[in-house]
Amino acid sequence: MPSQIFSALSKGNKVFKDTTDNNTFNVGTEATKVIISGKMTSGDVINVEGLANEYTVRASGRTVTLKSDTQTITFQLASGTGAAKVVFLDGSLNAAVGAKGAITLGGQKLSSKYAEVSETGLVDTDSSSTALDTAYAAVTGGSSSGGSSSGGSSSGGSTFTLTSSIDSPGSTSGDDVYLGDNNTTSAADQINGGNGTIR
Repeated sequence: MPSQIFSALSKGNKVFKDTTDNNTFNVGTEATKVIISGKMTSGDVINVEGLANEYTVRASGRTVTLKSDTQTITFQLASGTGAAKVVFLDGSLNAAVGAKGAITLGGQKLSSKYAEVSETGLVDTDSSSTALDTAYAAVTGGSSSGGSSSGGSSSGGSTFTLTSSIDSPGSTSGDDVYLGDNNTTSAADQINGGNGTIR
């Protein structure tokens, strides 16, 4: 089936209708509340411009709600065959209808109470835990120091984590991911994505 792309990049609330096509939903940090109506199936992707550990998640029936301090994303999975890939800046998780209709994210069963989305790509069942400051090393399978490569990314490139020092990370021919925040990026960093796309 042809794919369709929907984007919620500006500030405010957005409602999208999931179609029978393979859909991609791009959710920027400015979007306050995003609702994807209709039932998502395998091939549908939600790209979230944020780190996994910035969100908590819960399920009510087949409805999944991701919530951060500034944003809420709600979507519904089709019964039996429902699935969707949720792609964060630091990794991706599969949301699916599991055994006996249970909703899972990253293979972990969700409940009606909010639980933290973990940097390991799983769900922390201790809902009282707080989000961590960084979510890099466990997702990429490598070190989060030295501005060096931290393992492969989902698009054929590598993931590089920036540090508080001046960084000059390498690049590959694939789509590389460069991770940093206000404390680890500076104008002096030298980033060259090579032939791939920097994400």
